[in-house]
Amino acid sequence: MRMFQRIRYLIFPLLLPALAHAQTNNSYTQNNLISDGSVTAQQTDKTLINPWGVAIGQQTPFWINSAGSGLSEVYDSGGNKQFVVKIPTAGGSTNTGTPTGIAFNSSTTDFVLNQGSPALFIFDALDGTISAWNSSLTDAQVMVNNSASGAVYTGLAIDSNSTGNSILAANLAANTIDVFDTKFAPTSLSGKFSDPTLPPGYAPFNVHVFNGQVYVMYALQTAGGGPPTPGAGAGYINIFDGSGNLLKRAISGGNLNAPWGVAIAPASFGAFGGDLLVGNFGDGTINAYDASTFALKGQLQDATGKPITNDRLWEILFGQNGTGDAGTLYFSAGVNNEKGGLFGSITAASPVVAGDFQLAVSAPSLTIAQGVAGTIQVSVAPTNGFNAPVSFSVSGLPTGFTFQFSPSSVTPAPGQAASTTLTISASASTAQPPTGYLASSWGSSHLSQMVRVSALFPLGLAGLLPIWTKRKTRQKYLMICGGILPLLAMMLMLGGCSASTTSSTPSTPSAPVATGTSTVTVTATSGAVTHMTTFSLTVQ
Repeated sequence: MRMFQRIRYLIFPLLLPALAHAQTNNSYTQNNLISDGSVTAQQTDKTLINPWGVAIGQQTPFWINSAGSGLSEVYDSGGNKQFVVKIPTAGGSTNTGTPTGIAFNSSTTDFVLNQGSPALFIFDALDGTISAWNSSLTDAQVMVNNSASGAVYTGLAIDSNSTGNSILAANLAANTIDVFDTKFAPTSLSGKFSDPTLPPGYAPFNVHVFNGQVYVMYALQTAGGGPPTPGAGAGYINIFDGSGNLLKRAISGGNLNAPWGVAIAPASFGAFGGDLLVGNFGDGTINAYDASTFALKGQLQDATGKPITNDRLWEILFGQNGTGDAGTLYFSAGVNNEKGGLFGSITAASPVVAGDFQLAVSAPSLTIAQGVAGTIQVSVAPTNGFNAPVSFSVSGLPTGFTFQFSPSSVTPAPGQAASTTLTISASASTAQPPTGYLASSWGSSHLSQMVRVSALFPLGLAGLLPIWTKRKTRQKYLMICGGILPLLAMMLMLGGCSASTTSSTPSTPSAPVATGTSTVTVTATSGAVTHMTTFSLTVQ
């Protein structure tokens, strides 16, 4: 366990630059386009109250359902209102309804209205009605009225399969996806859009169709049929085929909180390009999931790293068919606890250009003589506010060369270049004489001294002759001489042995530094930023 903790502490600092880089890229900018005045926006429209579903037709403006005003309001890309369509209630056209989901009908033969022409836009509402509109009408017409059964429609989509087109309506109260054919008549598919593994209390909150697959968002029902109960992890997303058969449970709980809006981001949408985006009604955040594995990848954040949040978030969709920008995410939200309204856009922030530097040498070439040092200046010019330490190294030097930077690193001030001096030295070519037999050694010198000492020994004995006549004294000195002679012999032997150890193989003379021209590379490094430059080195 201690070893694991040590490894963890060592690895985590290494990951910090990568994590910081990833967070920097996840930066998005919100722009408020239209509001009822509850929040600041480019345009103000007092009738934009609690906007839910948003749709774009073929070369049509934005159609935004305002549940609080009972209107479907039409705006161009600049947020300028074009006209409004009143959505009737179950009781008749004299009152305004509460439109939620909306879908554009591209068919020229399906979903024909009472006057004989097909609908362009189809709406569902909280009172259990489904209405439709085309350009020959002023107000929408009620085509389905399930108010008596207590239906609460909170989302709508048009589905296509082998049998044709059909309307799918999320019935939050009945925990069903209600299906209607091209004549607005109730029908059924081979599948039932059911999932027996869902926990009790979860019901369809919205429905979307992407690439022939039906995405159903589930939220926790509230007693009495009111708005769903929000909460962290309160939500599920299932994927069905066009016939209502369950394909997979895509997302369970986690960051979901009464999910309603869903969109697939284009590749140009910053850090989450190509991902599945899910908007939470419960906490107003937008989460990004891998579109294939459905693994959570993060939340849309602003430049400060805070999650982008909009109270009572409903629709999210990208511009299409010439309306809006295809790389911009548009959203609607019932701000101020659904008493106000906001329609806005979210774009990937322009990538921040990281600080950098340019590396240069003062001359394209350097010529030096053997045994003489040469210098060249290396400069670092900062760009985009770069002011970090830069260290240097050299490669490509021939054998026998050394280099040194002075100073070893530099830190340029923003807008001001910094430089260092590179010194390159080459060894001299003079060869050293060999050592061994030609050199004096401690052993041979000691031997000559021993010889000289032994040569004096007979003179010492001559000095002792006068006392040889005395017997006792003669015996005494004979004993002394008998001890000295072996000692001198031993000293001579030691001297000879010491002299023999100096005999060795002569060492190889130092090779001269080769002359010629080579390419030298200077490398400058600061964190993850590395630059290189070269110059020619000539040795004479």
